[in-house]
Amino acid sequence: AEDIGTARQFDDFYSCLLPATARTVKINQENIDGILAFSDHYQVVTLKFECDRVLQNFPPSADRLMQAHKYGLVDQYARCVAALASDAGKHDLSVLKNHPSVLFDILQHMQSRSADARAKTVNCKSLRPRLVELLHRINMRMRS
Repeated sequence: AEDIGTARQFDDFYSCLLPATARTVKINQENIDGILAFSDHYQVVTLKFECDRVLQNFPPSADRLMQAHKYGLVDQYARCVAALASDAGKHDLSVLKNHPSVLFDILQHMQSRSADARAKTVNCKSLRPRLVELLHRINMRMRS
């Protein structure tokens, strides 16, 4: 059987479904991961969307990007891709080394930003060294 989460995480998830406690449960940084995992597994779409909404308030990271990718959280995924593309050097991208499609989305976003800037007649030649540096860092992390 697939390991979805802990008994405590299931209790948090189940509390969100009970009529007497559903509206008093606050989804927060401590319980969101378990609630999201169980809401995805049991296909409780409204609760999953609530998790997606709450995640918008948390700092983007490579781990949150992978979580959004795993659970199909479109808004959270786009937000994290944009954040990581904007400042890739600030984030630990090692969790992405086995996910080339996610890395491609980040690079594609960087290219899109570059094309937008060119359209506004801004000199974007400085983006190439950033892309080279990002690819170098990814390559180094993949080797370790």
